[in-house]
Amino acid sequence: MKEVEHYSNLFEAELNRALLEDNGVMAAVFNKNISYIAGCANNGLLSYNLMVNDEDYLKAKEILSSKTPIDESTPVNE
Repeated sequence: MKEVEHYSNLFEAELNRALLEDNGVMAAVFNKNISYIAGCANNGLLSYNLMVNDEDYLKAKEILSSKTPIDESTPVNE
């Protein structure tokens, strides 16, 4: 497996994992439970690693780089 991105925010890591999986790339977030084990909130010191299979790495990078940011002014249920 290969790290495609890393995040200090678990929510963002999970959103991008779901984006990859919606596009046919199996992905996993590593270190999800580290803040529970350490007994502290994430203060930017922890890293959540978004991992993909080696053969999916380039496709995953392309998907993540081409995503469009969510426009918060646009209603979700249009």
